[in-house]
Amino acid sequence: MTRNRWKAFGTALFSAVLVAALSGSASADPGDDVLTRENYFGESEFQGDGEHLGCLDFAADGWGTRAAIEEWHTGTNSWQETTLRCFDDTSQSSDSSDWTWVNGSIKDGTIVRIHQWSSKGSSITASVYSESGVA
Repeated sequence: MTRNRWKAFGTALFSAVLVAALSGSASADPGDDVLTRENYFGESEFQGDGEHLGCLDFAADGWGTRAAIEEWHTGTNSWQETTLRCFDDTSQSSDSSDWTWVNGSIKDGTIVRIHQWSSKGSSITASVYSESGVA
């Protein structure tokens, strides 16, 4: 009899944890996602609620910070770049208020990520990707 009580208690506990986990994830608004990514040269951020992409170049070193939003396409099982792109080039040292922002339009529910890289003339370096999120 004691064994059955522990089994019932374990089942009830597992069920409660599962319900709490599912209700927590179901309440998240996918349109409120904020994705960020940073490399040595700069930082980028995507605000999914209004499709705002921003980038910030950290230093006046000749390297500009570039960012683009990529969408996941299930038909090709690949990431494809959108037309939502940002470029920030600091020719003088600045504080963190000198972000460059661009607005775009991405269909709600689309899986997206940030592709960020740095460029100087025709040279490209420090290509990084954010985690994926939902626009």
